[in-house]
Amino acid sequence: MSLLTPEYLAKLYTTFAKLPPFDKYALPSASAIEWKVIKDKRVCGYFHADPLKIEISSSYCKKFRILSETILHEMIHLVLYHCKKYEHYDEHKLEFYKLAVEVCKVYGFEIRKL
Repeated sequence: MSLLTPEYLAKLYTTFAKLPPFDKYALPSASAIEWKVIKDKRVCGYFHADPLKIEISSSYCKKFRILSETILHEMIHLVLYHCKKYEHYDEHKLEFYKLAVEVCKVYGFEIRKL
């Protein structure tokens, strides 16, 4: 069984959405997001705002830790866009890093990898 299916990604997202720090945000349900597995050697994943879509690259996300880091990373973009209405939701600036630090504290990930 592969962890990289749209159904599995949606389940993982649903789990993370119920855990800190994402549990304090009114995130859309997994069914409101299009989930796609891509083969892109340049990136781990993408967040698209309109329509809501998260793409995860099978070229990079071969281990559960990397898959988790990638989904959490894209969820930060989602929070900035959907919940905080942040104009630069797709950039890695101060607002992104504030939430990334929270995520890293909860999950024990390194900020440079998220």
